[in-house]
Amino acid sequence: MKYIIVIADGMADEPLKQLNGQTPVVEANTPNMDFIAKNGYTGYAKNVPDGMTPGSDVANT
Repeated sequence: MKYIIVIADGMADEPLKQLNGQTPVVEANTPNMDFIAKNGYTGYAKNVPDGMTPGSDVANT
């Protein structure tokens, strides 16, 4: 079995006025990510310990 791990750090971004209040990822054309989400196994990992502020420095180490 093959695995791929995608760390979508910063992908959520912030809503932008130029995108009518949407985030870039909501407005993006993402056929490959859509395919993986529909056909693959997706999951969730809790990478930030309780009591710590979520951020790249904490979650991606």
